[in-house]
Amino acid sequence: MIRRCVHGKEALDILEACHNGPTGGHHGANLTAKKVFDAGFFWPSIYKDARNFMGPFPSSKGNKYILDADD
Repeated sequence: MIRRCVHGKEALDILEACHNGPTGGHHGANLTAKKVFDAGFFWPSIYKDARNFMGPFPSSKGNKYILDADD
């Protein structure tokens, strides 16, 4: 598969679209990076940038994790 290599603001815009867009879903860094690859984009620091984009979340009352349950 041929991928378009991007950088800078364009890369961050693509990350945001793959995370927040209509087909995104608030998934973790690895799945978001996979969505970027599946969309046909690439840049060398994609995994590092996806982790930085996702967090870390600030600690709340000593808790480090968020549990989300949907019914």
